[in-house]
Amino acid sequence: MPLPVEYKIKGQWTFSMVGGAATPANGTGVASEFNIDGLEREVDDERRSGAAGAINYQGDFNAMTATITLMGITDSLRQACMESVCSNVTFILSAIAENKRDACDIATYTVTLRGIIIKYPIGWQFSNDTAENEIVLGVNFYEDSWKGKIFRYSPDEMIWSWNGTNLWEARKTGLGI
Repeated sequence: MPLPVEYKIKGQWTFSMVGGAATPANGTGVASEFNIDGLEREVDDERRSGAAGAINYQGDFNAMTATITLMGITDSLRQACMESVCSNVTFILSAIAENKRDACDIATYTVTLRGIIIKYPIGWQFSNDTAENEIVLGVNFYEDSWKGKIFRYSPDEMIWSWNGTNLWEARKTGLGI
């Protein structure tokens, strides 16, 4: 049986951004780090009447935030951020991942995020080697694509889509949305 393939990010993240005033901003090779705190679900384990024991009942998902660490900033990026104080912004990040065992096997990981900026790129963190700036985004829409498989999450539109199938469709229909 072959060993499972493990991938690692090669190089830096590339990104583009569209601000709330529809100002496009591009940056290539300047996002050194991208972190998103996955989806965490609240659970209710209170015992129901007639139940034999405690069971975990599903609750809502907590809010997601994403942190993008920038190694450089452009005028258009800063303008797009500053114009977006009253509206959502859209970030598209992509990175090339390569197989740890076989460098010839590569795949692209692409993420689309939409939400409000929580931490604006004002001020820099300087060290001897780099100048970094951080944008923190409160995520209202998330989509990722990895090796032909697409996951889309939009709590506002009741979408939990895996490979084109909205697994929340019954919930959405039941609520009349």
